[in-house]
Amino acid sequence: MPKENIVVVTSYYYLLLLTVTRLETTRKKRRYRRYSVAPVNRLRKEQGLFNNFLRFVYHNDTERFFKYTRMTQSQFDTLLKLLKPFLLKRATVKTIEAPHRLLITLHYLSEGCSMLEIAVGHRIGHATVSKIIKETTKILWEVLNPIYLKPPGKENWEKISNGFFKKWNMPNNIGAIDGKHIHIQAPNIVLMAACDAFYRFTLVDIGAAGSNHDSVIFRESGFGHNILKNKMVLPADKALPNTNVSIPYFFTADQAFPLHDRLMRPYPDRQLTQDKRIFNYRLSRARRGSVLSNKKVNCRTTEINCSSIVNFNQQIIYKEHKRAKIIKSWVILRVVDVDIVGRYFSLIATIMRSEKKY
Repeated sequence: MPKENIVVVTSYYYLLLLTVTRLETTRKKRRYRRYSVAPVNRLRKEQGLFNNFLRFVYHNDTERFFKYTRMTQSQFDTLLKLLKPFLLKRATVKTIEAPHRLLITLHYLSEGCSMLEIAVGHRIGHATVSKIIKETTKILWEVLNPIYLKPPGKENWEKISNGFFKKWNMPNNIGAIDGKHIHIQAPNIVLMAACDAFYRFTLVDIGAAGSNHDSVIFRESGFGHNILKNKMVLPADKALPNTNVSIPYFFTADQAFPLHDRLMRPYPDRQLTQDKRIFNYRLSRARRGSVLSNKKVNCRTTEINCSSIVNFNQQIIYKEHKRAKIIKSWVILRVVDVDIVGRYFSLIATIMRSEKKY
């Protein structure tokens, strides 16, 4: 037999042996399920939270329902109506209903409890709970983002500016920008956002590395790049009240952000004149529009308006590619909640169990 044929046969034999070895290794590592449904989970309808506690609370106890979901019944119904077509699954004996899936996700986002705790209470498998939360958070963003988080147009920017002037006495201001480090098992990521005078998100960027400075994150974000390069479509310059002095519409930010025609930041705190001190005070008032810069948001025991939508300070132990989905769902839920109720609900929940990990 020629040497070339021997080499080909030997190589073929080696590859075949390697493939068989890998298949055997995979087969040994494969985890075989002892039950199609664990015995304790077969009692879901008889003993699970959804059928025995949450249904009763939904119809009879508004306060407890709000504590469990951070939403009123009417809010929940409105949200379910939007999401239900996408949450429905093929009907089987083991199908988990759309309201049940949404309740599990809302509770996970609002409480910061472990998935195992939810699985035990609802009589559902741990892996099933993880899958439900993953799918529902993705649906929340895909369905609600085009409705509630559209990029503002010229008329919207002018409306936002009027809100800042009436509420915080800062004319021509169209947003308060800040960044929030999401407390995640390393590496951390950052939510960079702009908010209006009523704490509603108008622009968001999610996923920058937490090790970067806010100015770097802002420069590399989509909306930050457009602001710095003057590519964002904004209204024409407007005169300040009771003057003939026209200035551009601008965003307020702290000293971590760069100087720019569209960015207003405070003077450094060194030997300031009275006028500069007053300016810094007025600018600080305007920056209260940012949910992420508001000091009350970060307190352990204080919640703005005594309510919240999601737990942002709880440490997230989650796979890297799933973290952005969780944060997106937090952002869009806060926007939806403000829009439905017409009042401010804090994005950041009180840390209820900061030591817990999930």
